[in-house]
Amino acid sequence: MWSAQNKGMVFSLEAMLSLLASVSLILAAASFSSSTPPSLARLYEYQVLNDFLEVKEKVGLTDDYVASSGFCLKLVEDSRTIFLPSECNREQPYEPVSTTRIIRTGGGFAMLNATLWRR
Repeated sequence: MWSAQNKGMVFSLEAMLSLLASVSLILAAASFSSSTPPSLARLYEYQVLNDFLEVKEKVGLTDDYVASSGFCLKLVEDSRTIFLPSECNREQPYEPVSTTRIIRTGGGFAMLNATLWRR
């Protein structure tokens, strides 16, 4: 059977392990919070690109619509390239985000490559 001294040792060991676990969790949380948070700008740009492509499919995109957003959009479908707004064809893309989609055309399906960057 367990004596009172053995029970005290088990409870002391349990308390020490709990204290060590608490200290390590606090240190881990402190080191995580001191690091710089990741930027969500890239995620936002992919979301804008996705939104543009959805608008394109539903109602069509115009130069004014894209220009008002502060972005440039390059659409490449087969051998045809479109820049929205049109003056973006003179700009060099800086840190662009891109995606490829299969779209339905009048004659079947085609690949659409879309690239977005800030103006």
